[in-house]
Formats: sequence, structure tokens, C-alpha cells
Amino acid sequence: MSQPKPNQPAIDVCGGRAGRRVFKAIATLLPRVLTEGEQNLAVAEAIEQVGWRKRVVFGSMWGLTHRVALVFTDRRLIEIALSFAGRRATGLVREFAWSNSLEPRTDGQSFSLGDAPIWRLRQSLPEVLLADIEERSRDTKTGARRVGHLQAWRLCPECGLTSSEKDARCRRCGALKRSSRLAALLALAFPGAGHFFVKRPGFALFRCVFELGFFAVLSLQLLKAGSTFTTVSWMVASGLALVLIKAESISQARALAERAGTIEDVRAKRWLRFIPLGIVLSLSAFIVPMMFVGSADTKITGDLAADSTHLGWTVSRVESTDQSQRNAQAPRARWLHTDGWVVEVTAQPFPPFEWTDTVRARWLAEFQDRTEVVASELRLGEIDVLRIIETSFDERGQEKATVSHVVFDSYGRDEHVFTADVTQDDLAEFNQKIQKLFPCMYWISARPPSSLVKRFITLD
Repeated sequence: MSQPKPNQPAIDVCGGRAGRRVFKAIATLLPRVLTEGEQNLAVAEAIEQVGWRKRVVFGSMWGLTHRVALVFTDRRLIEIALSFAGRRATGLVREFAWSNSLEPRTDGQSFSLGDAPIWRLRQSLPEVLLADIEERSRDTKTGARRVGHLQAWRLCPECGLTSSEKDARCRRCGALKRSSRLAALLALAFPGAGHFFVKRPGFALFRCVFELGFFAVLSLQLLKAGSTFTTVSWMVASGLALVLIKAESISQARALAERAGTIEDVRAKRWLRFIPLGIVLSLSAFIVPMMFVGSADTKITGDLAADSTHLGWTVSRVESTDQSQRNAQAPRARWLHTDGWVVEVTAQPFPPFEWTDTVRARWLAEFQDRTEVVASELRLGEIDVLRIIETSFDERGQEKATVSHVVFDSYGRDEHVFTADVTQDDLAEFNQKIQKLFPCMYWISARPPSSLVKRFITLD
């Protein structure tokens, strides 16, 4: 039993230390809703039972979001919504007058008025209190239990006046209720904003971390996407998931707004001005990664193939399933000519967040000061090629040329290098032969390398 104040009857606080915590949470609000001469009988903590729709919306957290304090008086039952931890009142106050109540029932775990359970108790109610409630719920003239629908009335948490759910303000004190529509708009505008508006900062932090984490995973996957199919698949799946996440967030914010009490007009206007800013921030987090799709792809996307048997060229694939080789200069194929020339093909992805122009400029800068190297840019068919001829001497002192043709795959963000060692006497003929090969080439998917699916694209 808690110590009563002067001229106030004692209150039976159920649940020991937890009950005293609940009584402390509602101590400031309770005097504003009690009427003159109303006698307090007991205070208990409970969880309001809700339908399956709200349980789906809130998931395993529905119990925390519907924690309440039950105040039993000689005239009515007062329900006061509590925060997650049960340490403060959030603003929703409802009353159930004993004169309009149905038969009270309890099994030690739940308390109901009528057939349907309404509250799940955190502690048992005293038998004396239950007997008193049952007596008060009987008809004063006939002694029979009442039948019909249980009626609940909302009370203004500021002055205690009975109000309608449709009223935006209290008709007596003018207190502004927290709007479920504004809560929904805030939840849509920015992660966690709607939950913070309805006085659930812990839940707001969880929603913010969850939704921003979802954006981060989406951004990472888009940055690593190496093909149109992968990109579109992630965007479609993420778009559907985003719709479901936002729908859940909006539903939660709307439901919690009904339990959040009142708000000052000035703060409501500030929240209203936050909506455009929140929308801009959210759209930025969603759109910016799409501007850099594939910029962190670390896999080889495509290979070059050609119908070139009539030109004397045949190709043999170099199969490699080692993932580490795909991140370095990985061997992809070997082109053989009937005249005996062998062209080795290697490939590697662009560095993260670099594009074709940057990579091409780096290749040119590497060789521009070397007199033994000649670099030139060619347009062979639909393919841009950077040809690099480096002269050197072999072990016998004979001059040879290492000819490299670098093809930049702008779509897949890869560079493919065709390298061959030829003699100076064969250099002109080799260049002529291979320049006829490139216009016959087309892109095929490199996943798996043996795939013959053509990728008809135009490279920069």
C-alpha cells in the first residue's frame, strides 16, 4: 500500500515495486482526470489486448506498444497508456464507467468486462477489489448483471473532459491532439520521424536504424551490381520491400498517434515544416546510389567473342572459378591464328568509382613519356581500342614488339587486354589481321564464361 496524501484515501498498488513504478508514471496526469470526491481503489499494470491486424503491424513489439495502467475507482475504470518501459504516461486516457460495464472476469492472468478479454494483467488483482467491482457493475435496482456492448470514453489528458475521437482539440481547454495523419506523413517522409512525433523515441531510433540499414544494403548491392538483370532485380525487389516497410511504419505511427495525447501548436507546426526536408533526405538516400550503379563491381561482366574462322582466328576459353583471379588480371581466353600468332586475353574490373575516361587516361599517362612505346586510339567497328606497341629485345638480341590492344567495357566497367609478342618483320601484317578481327566481335556474358548469350551494346 502506498502512503496516502492528506484528505485522499489509500490506493492499493498491485505488483510491488513494478506497481509503484506505474503509479509514479501516472502520478502527474491522474489528478487532472479524477473528479471531485472520486475514490481510488487500486492501480495495476496491464497490456491491452488488440486484434490480429495490429499484432501483424507491430509484430513482437505489440505488447510494449500497448502497455497501460489501470486505475480502479469507485465510479469507473480509467485506462492510461504507458511508454515502452512503463515509466511515463503517453497521453491516451479512456474510462469505463461501472454503471455501463458488463460482468467483470479474471483468471489471474487477464481481466475483462464481458466475454472478450481486454487486458492481460502483469500482476493479480486482490479478491476484495474484484468483489467490489462485481458489486458495482450490477444493476442497482434488479441486481442483475448488465448485457450489451461495453462503452469506452476518451478523456482529455490536460483537463479530464470527455471527448470524441474525431475532435482535433479539447472543447474545454483547447489542447491539440496529436494527429494520426501528421504522424503518417512524417513516417513516410523520413525513417522514425512519425514514431518520434508520437512520443516513442526508442521505437523511432529502431525504425530509423532499420530503414537506413535497408537503404545501406540496397546501396551496396546497387554499387556492386554488374549487369542490367542484377540491377533491375535488386531495384524491383527493393522497391517492393520499401513499400511494405513504409506501409508498416505508417500503420504503426497512425496507431501510436491515438495513444500519444496532446501537443503544443508551435511544435506541431515545426513537425509540419519538417516533412519537405524529410522527403528530400529520403529521396536523396534512395536516388544517389542509383547514380553510381555498378561503380563498385569487382567481377568481370563480359567477354569478347567473334565469328572469325573465315579470318583464320580461333578462340579457346580459359575457364577459372577462382574468385581471387577475377579481382586481378585474370586470363580469359587465348586467340590462335593459322599463321602461328597467339594472343593472350586478360581482363580486370575498373577500380571502384572510376569510369572509362579515367581508366583510359591512366593508360595513356603511363606510356606517354616512354620512347619505346607507341600508344594510339582506334575505332574498330563498334569497339574503341587503345593500341600500345612496346619494342624490346629478346635473349638473342633480336628486336621484337609486344602489341597490346586494350578494350574498355563501359557497360561492365572492365578492361580487356589482348597481348601478343611478334617480330618487327611481322608487326605490320599482324596489326592488319587483328584489326580485321575486332569489327567481328560481340560481347557475351562472362557469368558463366562459357555462356553464348550476346550482349548487343555500343561502347564508348
